[in-house]
Amino acid sequence: MSEDNNTTTNNNSEQCSVFSEQDKELAAKAKQEYEGGQHDVCLKTLQKILESCPDDPKVLFNIALSEYAMSSFQKTDIFKTQLNKIAEKLHCSLDNVTTLEEPDQCTLFYNTAVLLYHMRQYQSALLIVEKLFRFIGQIGKYYYLNKQKHFFLVQILDETLSWKICLLLCELDLCTFQPENALATVIHLEKLFSERSSSPSNGLSHSPNMLNDNLEILKSKISLYKIRCLLMLKSLRTCKKELKQLQNTNISSTSLTYARANFEYFKENHIRALKILTNNQQTNSSLISVQTNSSHCFYNNLSCIHFHLHKSAFALFYMRRALTENNRLLIEQLNSNDKQLI
Repeated sequence: MSEDNNTTTNNNSEQCSVFSEQDKELAAKAKQEYEGGQHDVCLKTLQKILESCPDDPKVLFNIALSEYAMSSFQKTDIFKTQLNKIAEKLHCSLDNVTTLEEPDQCTLFYNTAVLLYHMRQYQSALLIVEKLFRFIGQIGKYYYLNKQKHFFLVQILDETLSWKICLLLCELDLCTFQPENALATVIHLEKLFSERSSSPSNGLSHSPNMLNDNLEILKSKISLYKIRCLLMLKSLRTCKKELKQLQNTNISSTSLTYARANFEYFKENHIRALKILTNNQQTNSSLISVQTNSSHCFYNNLSCIHFHLHKSAFALFYMRRALTENNRLLIEQLNSNDKQLI
């Protein structure tokens, strides 16, 4: 669950007014250990911080997340129980999004939305993320009223978390077939990205976070979301321009491969779409990795393409493969530790 990984250390850094210098060093160490996949070592480091900051909600959250990561994100029920206990300390209820009133509560609600997203409870997740989006929007108004408050705002709500909320909102709008809403969010993100890229010239600086080192990756994500919106809206002419711009950046990803294939499919260039999928299967290692867990989607796509090529036998063959792979994944879900696969 990539959305949770960076949240761990953001919470650590937010407690700088409470933590001692030693605690802040341990927090930085825990960040490196978590991002390096050393979740057991990270847990021990966080427990040392807890000794000097007992019952601190953010430290408790990081510990809960590390334990969840140690279970390969399988023990979802335990993680949700821990989140609810932490929410009580912050005087909110994760089952009632109207209780979201403070910036410190945002991380808990965001991670709850991520869980719901992976459990395909998109409408429930969307309710939470829409409230989070409105919440960060209210905070953002103060920035536009007085840019001198910018540093204070960064401390109130971590910048990385704000971007994650916006990106998750795009994803959920697309999952619930609301491309117009998703496109509006994408346009908002493009504006924010442009302002952020030009902010150093205004004398502003940003606190260290993942955005500083991954601006190009963030830009490509925004572009991919825009392409997905345009594809769902069947706005192929604009989509073609966006695809060309993204391809010129030399960024290669599975999402881009499927977007290109989908574009050709909508253009009724079925042979071209088939070549994009099958050629990249052999050369793109990330695509092969995705097919291990999403092979049913890959075979379903092949079936649809062959159907439109009037090759019914091949279409039937790939559809059967898709159903077989889908059943395999369902069995794996049922055999997981807590009956949920995240």
